[in-house]
Amino acid sequence: MGIVIVTIAVAVLTTIGVVPMNANTTAAALDQNGVSVPGALSSRLGDNDTVTKTITVGSYPYGVAVAPNGSTAYVANYNSGSVSVIDTVTGTVAKTITVGSSPWGVVVTPDGSTVYVTNRASGSVSVIDTVTGTVAKTITVGSDPFGVVVTPDGSTVYVTNQRSGSVSRIDTVTGTVAKTITVGTGPRGVVVTPDGSTVYVTNNGSDSVSRIDTATGTVTKTITVGSDPVGVVVTPDGSTVYVTNQGSDSVSRIDTATGTVTQTITVGSNPVGLVVAPDGSTVYVVNLTAGSVSRIDTVTGTVTQTITVGTDPFGVAVTPDGSTVYVTNSQSGTVSVITVAPTTSTAAANAAAQAAADGDRTSTTNAASTTTATQAAAATTAPTSAPTTSSTNTNAASSAAAAVHASLGEDRSSDTNAAASAVGTAPVTSNPSAAAGSAVPAAVSTATSSNPALAAHELASTGVNPIIPLGAVTIFLLTGLTLLLHRRQTQCRR
Repeated sequence: MGIVIVTIAVAVLTTIGVVPMNANTTAAALDQNGVSVPGALSSRLGDNDTVTKTITVGSYPYGVAVAPNGSTAYVANYNSGSVSVIDTVTGTVAKTITVGSSPWGVVVTPDGSTVYVTNRASGSVSVIDTVTGTVAKTITVGSDPFGVVVTPDGSTVYVTNQRSGSVSRIDTVTGTVAKTITVGTGPRGVVVTPDGSTVYVTNNGSDSVSRIDTATGTVTKTITVGSDPVGVVVTPDGSTVYVTNQGSDSVSRIDTATGTVTQTITVGSNPVGLVVAPDGSTVYVVNLTAGSVSRIDTVTGTVTQTITVGTDPFGVAVTPDGSTVYVTNSQSGTVSVITVAPTTSTAAANAAAQAAADGDRTSTTNAASTTTATQAAAATTAPTSAPTTSSTNTNAASSAAAAVHASLGEDRSSDTNAAASAVGTAPVTSNPSAAAGSAVPAAVSTATSSNPALAAHELASTGVNPIIPLGAVTIFLLTGLTLLLHRRQTQCRR
């Protein structure tokens, strides 16, 4: 009788989703409450970015930049004196353009019409017309030009001159140097803030960062960082600057409001190039001698993954949609293509389930018919500092919920494509008890024989552990069954 009871218990627990139906169920398919997550949702909880392709380019590639439309990547080949034009769709080199001697840095203008390349041995910048694929102009700058950046409006290009200890400011209309700004020793990396008001330059020989006011063209502050700083990036909201310290094997995190280093993050050996994801959630750091890329979570300030690439990697760029990262491997003469896993944090997943539990299931436009959950997740990113309460039609949690239910073949109330526009106005409350009280009935009501696990997950998202109520029901059923069997056995003995 004991065996029968155990067998029935397992069957019941499996049916309600408390016990995995498959022994191969992994932690990736479970949320923080240990509840099985629907397949479409669990597939977006993975967090491993992987190298999916390696492209052969010229000799000693260093700088790399991606066009604004994401269709093309440009790679500066130091020893070849050329730029490789990569078709990002096919992953092949479509064209090779001859530039100056020892090209290094490369940047594409916001409109995608022009590419600027620094030629270290020539002391010049090559201006490439992307339509014709030819060098339209060559501009003389300082000695050993290294980094290059263009302002958001495309009107100005800034070039760091390593041996001159200066920055050349180029007027893109006239194609001439409008001003030369003195900075620290051995300037290398350069970045401009999203509003175009400030430029940050890493001084490799001074272990510092120069902050330049673009309106006046003067250095307004010098910030001390780690040893031998090289690369520099700024987050999309302009609040934070990240600097690689090659000699310290670390990354300095700078608060742009105060101009101070707020955190130092340890990464791989000899960090050089770095790039920030378009949504600001991640920073990718290239570790030269380690042959790897460190992925940093900008919220926690920790390295969440280390990705092995080619030999002596240096440059790095990311596509506008954040789906792909390109890394140049100088010794290998290749470019590693990293496919970014479409991820959703546990918190976002819970918010999605909460929104789904509170929302209406009717829809004028079936989200499932127009997009998959994975595509919706890639197109929609929940803000890292989202407010606790929201009733707008652009709520990221509602968008994620729409994607989840679209993958399950369910409809939600929507005036447009739910996955693309994130409609549905389910408010998210910061009061756990209130959330649980209002969402439990909705979560329970969604339980169907076709997908009971969804109800369990939605119940978990409210802050109530589904093990407790579901377990209580199970115990009640088993107790009744035990008493029934005991009664029948007693009757048989009589």
